[in-house]
Amino acid sequence: MINAAFQIGSDVRMFQQDRLLCINTAGGNRITYNNPTTGHGTFAKVPQSVANRIDGAYLIGDDVRLFHDTRLVVVDVSNGNGITFDGAITDHGTYKQVPQDFADNIDDVIQIGNDTRMFKGHRLVVVNTAEGNAVTYDGEIKKHGTFAKLPNDFDGDFDAVHTIGDDIRFFRGNRLVIINYRQGNAITYDGPAREHGTYGNVPSSWLG
Repeated sequence: MINAAFQIGSDVRMFQQDRLLCINTAGGNRITYNNPTTGHGTFAKVPQSVANRIDGAYLIGDDVRLFHDTRLVVVDVSNGNGITFDGAITDHGTYKQVPQDFADNIDDVIQIGNDTRMFKGHRLVVVNTAEGNAVTYDGEIKKHGTFAKLPNDFDGDFDAVHTIGDDIRFFRGNRLVIINYRQGNAITYDGPAREHGTYGNVPSSWLG
């Protein structure tokens, strides 16, 4: 199974333990990288102790933010992939108001507009980056309007979550569920991840 995923440009990047897999969505969804995380230029400066297992990852502005247990590492992709923060999650300004009991071993993080949405178990915490990084939601995932249509047997404990276009894509085991938040938060896919076009070339050991 995967541990985290995010999109940057035409790449979907997926993490599994100490490995990184890149899918080029503009090039027939071919796999362009499947090797150790720190062997990829973007992550070459990430401490190995973090790269060994990335719990969550997302892109905000020029930052790729990587979560590991209670630790956050920020990579600035506009500045030679330098590390601009390496410390406790709640010591970073964006997450200072996130509850301490939540900021440890999260499942994944996505950014939609001004909302940073963080998933852990069946719980969702939303930070509004335009409102002083206030926590605007802290509760069950399915009780948030965006996620109310998630199947009852697929409402938390996700392996990874990432966005692409208007899609929010949730992974658990070999199952993928996609919500389109521009179409009334409708479920547009629910099935095996590798049967979805984007992920057909991903090895079964990653999505099984």
